[in-house]
Amino acid sequence: MRVGGDRVENTLDAVAVEHYLTIEFRGEPVATLACTPSRLEELALGHLIGQGMVPAAASPNAAALSWRLSVDRRVIRVAPAGGEPGRPGEGAGTGGLVPSGCGAVQAMDRDDAVARMPAVSWDGTVPASRIAGLAALLEEASLFRRTGAAHSAVAAVAEGSGPEGVLVTREDIGRHNAVDKVVGHLWLAGLLPAQTTRAAVPGGRGHARILSTSGRISSDIVIKAARAGFPLVVSRGAPTVMAVRLAAAAGLTLAGFARGRRMNVYTHPGRVG
Repeated sequence: MRVGGDRVENTLDAVAVEHYLTIEFRGEPVATLACTPSRLEELALGHLIGQGMVPAAASPNAAALSWRLSVDRRVIRVAPAGGEPGRPGEGAGTGGLVPSGCGAVQAMDRDDAVARMPAVSWDGTVPASRIAGLAALLEEASLFRRTGAAHSAVAAVAEGSGPEGVLVTREDIGRHNAVDKVVGHLWLAGLLPAQTTRAAVPGGRGHARILSTSGRISSDIVIKAARAGFPLVVSRGAPTVMAVRLAAAAGLTLAGFARGRRMNVYTHPGRVG
């Protein structure tokens, strides 16, 4: 039933699906994610990279890992190449539940997180119009338009405008999951780390990649982005204080409130031209 002012009508509405995926690595459960049930392999791989369990530098060797998804798509087991990922089943353990909207990086001292993050050292510049254009693309996310219950993330090369040079777009009910799916896709495509490998787009343009996300930028998102090697992260939302501190320490440019031609650049603004 839909109520609008004095009008009441019976109608059908599109509602987002909430799925639970348990990720096992080296035979141990590491997390159970509340997620959208698509691109689950990308989600699992991106999550492991964001946790620091799989190095982004392992790309493009997808053969460096093996994985197996259960028939019911509720468990995925990942193992190093040569190891047996096993056969996921109903008896598999479940790691700590990670709600779709909450931080997905394992709890740790944030100073320790900085020490474990690779330094982002890209010295190029990106036009402000490019950053704003990528943030605007998030408005076109189809799952959000249908349900109003999804976040989206985009990875693109630094050059170009609009959809030009976009490498991947992913949606999920969780903002962290959308980022993980983008990272997992880039890893499988051999496009990580994000600031050191040339992009596989026409003409070979692009040395660095931009991560654009629809959700607020928390410290967890910064850690995931830094481990994947993104030199620049932009969001239509706001960052947290810890996110700004981590980005500054890691050498990552952080831009928030990117709407229209406006944005706030919080760290390393020299990359924005």
